[in-house]
Amino acid sequence: MTTTCTSGASATITLGQGNNPALESTDAGPMRRLSAGGSNYLQYVIFKNAERSDFLGNTDGTGVSVIC
Repeated sequence: MTTTCTSGASATITLGQGNNPALESTDAGPMRRLSAGGSNYLQYVIFKNAERSDFLGNTDGTGVSVIC
């Protein structure tokens, strides 16, 4: 992932649900899935911290705040 922003500006980096979200998926609680074809999926989570307690979503509250 690459981002570009103005030096000193603040931004929030978010990530959408992807092409194959589970039915229960939301922007605030994304349930991303990789398709293996047909009805076969591998569900996965992208965490934003080393402790794996906060996942990366598509809202201000679940995104990553940065200062450029």
